[in-house]
Amino acid sequence: MTLQELADRITHNLQDKDVAEGLIDLHLTDMGHVHVDLASRMATASADNLQGPNSYVEISSDNLKKIRDGQLNPAMALMTRKIKVRGDLELVGKVAKLMKSS
Repeated sequence: MTLQELADRITHNLQDKDVAEGLIDLHLTDMGHVHVDLASRMATASADNLQGPNSYVEISSDNLKKIRDGQLNPAMALMTRKIKVRGDLELVGKVAKLMKSS
């Protein structure tokens, strides 16, 4: 999955969903960033960091795929530092659930 495809999937999954407002910088260490703006229900691919996010998530695209496919437990990924989260963990959890739905 390309960075733009991931951004498009997140945007699609955010439509008509009730989630809190906030900004998330999803940093795929081997690809770039996806900026998720929950207020506008939009995600955009970028090569740069997002300034002033509520949450920052760092993960490899391989581990993100494993989590999405159910091969890696998100809690275990946090404990083993395969995913690093700073900021509002609850907000990140809500968006992560939306990423799995299609």
